[in-house]
Amino acid sequence: MVLKIEISCINCDVCEPACPNNAIYMGDEIYHINPNLCNECIGDFDTPQCQVLCPVDDCIVQDPDHPVLRAQPMPVDVLNQWCLQFPYISQPAVTTLDAQQQSCPLPLLTLKRFLQQPQQQPQWVHLITSDPHSEHDISRFCALKGHQVVDLVKTPTLFHFLIQPQHACS
Repeated sequence: MVLKIEISCINCDVCEPACPNNAIYMGDEIYHINPNLCNECIGDFDTPQCQVLCPVDDCIVQDPDHPVLRAQPMPVDVLNQWCLQFPYISQPAVTTLDAQQQSCPLPLLTLKRFLQQPQQQPQWVHLITSDPHSEHDISRFCALKGHQVVDLVKTPTLFHFLIQPQHACS
């Protein structure tokens, strides 16, 4: 989930410069987090830096009104479809990134940052996005960086990309 700042904020000014996505801004009385920019520091840090640095306990919390972006288990229906279509794919080798409700360019940035992490070496990446620009953006990015879009499943509201990262394309 993306994060939000509670009313207990003391305006210490620690969180705003720590955010790699510039999602934190000063409101009328306390700091706020733009849910369209927050991705919990995925690709930059292992844990959200605003939470780590905030001196007030439980001031920066998960916002249940916004989607999960951390790696999630693959939805069974899409996984089953891909396992039937591509018998060499197994569930443990697939990492799912959920970027639903994130507008352009955040789905692309989520994928890019995830693939840049040295500890992330998945055989397959399943990217879920609801952004209509993703079809072009993700395909173009993968082509430029040597990743392979193996399949794209479109539903009325979502795009499911099956991507083989460059290190696994051999």
